[in-house]
Amino acid sequence: LRNRLRCAMLLDSLFSVSVFKSNVLPVEAVLGSLVPILRARKVIIKSIQTTPDSSLAKKSLSDKNALLDRLSSIVKERISKYRCKHELLSSDTSLKASVEIFEEISH
Repeated sequence: LRNRLRCAMLLDSLFSVSVFKSNVLPVEAVLGSLVPILRARKVIIKSIQTTPDSSLAKKSLSDKNALLDRLSSIVKERISKYRCKHELLSSDTSLKASVEIFEEISH
């Protein structure tokens, strides 16, 4: 769980405003990362809901909540504010990404 938190911090820096403005990160990478992040959030939410009441579980619950908050922040504060240039985005890429995102959200 701690490693996942570290990875989330790396994602947070990867999706920073400066990286987005520099156009170093391909559009496909941004769109392709959204569904795995949404899936991870869903798994963590289910895990939080099934956490037993014990002192060890409470420590784990705290870490899970921190990870959930970090992933939610990445989606809400970073990826959702990403604006790509139209010439960098193909219609096939955007259509595929929107279908995948919609399917993930609707399940």
